[in-house]
Amino acid sequence: MQENRLDLNLIRMFIALFETGSVTLAAERFHITQPAMSNGLSRLRLLLDDPLFVQTRQGMTPTAYASKIYPDLSQAMHLVLSTLGRNTARPAFTPEASTFSLKLHMTDFAQVAFLPRLISEMQHHAPHCSLKVVSLSNESILGALENNELDFVFGRMPEKMPHKIDHVTLFREQYVVLMRKEHPLSKRQLTKADYLGAGHALVSAGSHQAIERLLKRKKASVLLTTQNFLVVAQILQASDLIATVPSRLAVQLCLSGSFVQTAIPFDLPHFDVNMMWDKTRANEPEQAWARGLFETILAE
Repeated sequence: MQENRLDLNLIRMFIALFETGSVTLAAERFHITQPAMSNGLSRLRLLLDDPLFVQTRQGMTPTAYASKIYPDLSQAMHLVLSTLGRNTARPAFTPEASTFSLKLHMTDFAQVAFLPRLISEMQHHAPHCSLKVVSLSNESILGALENNELDFVFGRMPEKMPHKIDHVTLFREQYVVLMRKEHPLSKRQLTKADYLGAGHALVSAGSHQAIERLLKRKKASVLLTTQNFLVVAQILQASDLIATVPSRLAVQLCLSGSFVQTAIPFDLPHFDVNMMWDKTRANEPEQAWARGLFETILAE
């Protein structure tokens, strides 16, 4: 038998023929035409190398081989159909009553900019759900997503996106200058001379290299280099350094009343912030619901 040419419909045709003893009745049960049923029987005979049914006065009489294989095929088909029936009859997903956990990748910038609102909305809509937030290296993010170690990734799109990873662009982000409220430069519009003459706290992260290149090209005074935006915020609060940061981070930090933001006097490229997930899990109820909620909350 050529297994790659066998499909479940042929097995169902065989069972219908065996149980009805008639090509006509089997075709009616299967909701196809009589010629189509006869064609299916011909394919079965070729695949199984047996006549399977012989036309007699009593109808289509099964051969000894057909009688031998019928019980196992009937039982197997019942198991297949009942299994598929159980899987398609899933209970309705209700986030209010569900208990599930989601694992998210976010940089510290994204955690400050996104998490307060995400937590608030999750508590409102799915009070028993928990979130685990991690910040992985750029090299390991997509692998963790493909291996189901992450549910969602928030950030910039990689240059090479694996085929099984899907995404949606949430918004386009820009950079602004952040400083403490009492900073000497906080009361006036920032000029290029002001910007280059100030001491800078630089976040040297893989996805924010445009800032580092600008400061290096303009020979600005970088007095602190770190990989953490939150550390920079603490440094700014206690010094006269300034920092170039994503605008949504600046908005959140300015809510405390300790900081002010202003436009950067140089052109820096905007960048898109995306949400990414594994396509193979896209239809899982928890995943689909959370993805819709996150996009509604965060997308512009």
